Amino acid sequence: KDIAYSNFIQVIRSKTARGFVPNYAAGGSKSIDRTEPPIGAKVLLEMHKKYNDTWIVELLFDDLLAWNDWFVKERMFGPLGIVSL
Repeated sequence: KDIAYSNFIQVIRSKTARGFVPNYAAGGSKSIDRTEPPIGAKVLLEMHKKYNDTWIVELLFDDLLAWNDWFVKERMFGPLGIVSL
């Protein structure tokens, strides 16, 4: 549990200044132009269901919301609202 929480927090907290979680971050560098679909909220939901800890939800909620908001703003195109992955 502790390792899962630590890894998840590190991944989400590697968020770029633009508001998305990069698909690569290590050793002080990270991608600034690539991300993966924003599944962090689903991962957090499953962790909460399993362990029932609310502190991690409170800690990461704003970061996850920013990632989802960025995805809708930057990757949704056209009148049909098609999302570009």
